[in-house]
Amino acid sequence: MSLYVTINDGELINLDAVRRIRPLTDEDRASLAQLGNNVEADKYNSRVELANRRQRLAEETVDEIAAKGVSLVQIDDESFVPRKNIISARNLTDEDRQAFERSTGREMSADLKSQVETSGGTVLAKYDAEEVMSRIGRPYQPATAMPGDAETPSASEQRQAMLDRSNQQQTSLAKSNSQDRNHGQVPTQ
Repeated sequence: MSLYVTINDGELINLDAVRRIRPLTDEDRASLAQLGNNVEADKYNSRVELANRRQRLAEETVDEIAAKGVSLVQIDDESFVPRKNIISARNLTDEDRQAFERSTGREMSADLKSQVETSGGTVLAKYDAEEVMSRIGRPYQPATAMPGDAETPSASEQRQAMLDRSNQQQTSLAKSNSQDRNHGQVPTQ
């Protein structure tokens, strides 16, 4: 699993610091254009939200980021969290919703079902806590994968391949040592 992701042809981002990744919407692009900071909004396809609440715009789509080896868990229609960052999840209560309303003056969307703690900060999810945690076991698969593309082996497949190589090396070493000991000698009965 990657420890970082490269975006925009060279910017490296530590995945531990990623709070969530979202596609950039047309509404987001319009807001960027209104800022007037000479941002070419049309060239960006996603935004990476960091633990410090700063954001990085990425030319890559969410699918392209996932295809770079970043294992993502989809927590709602347009929010993805690096799988390794999810610490815990709990269902939202009526008290949570009332506290949110008191602190922000806004009503929390009824679609939001859980609070997910990540190494990059807290995010709200449209799935209940059990569903979020079960998604860790079946991370998001990018739609950009083409038939015939090599699939990334699972951790268990990688471990098995490593064990197989190790066993082959030990067998070869044992045969080699046996041949060295018996070299030039005739076995006795």
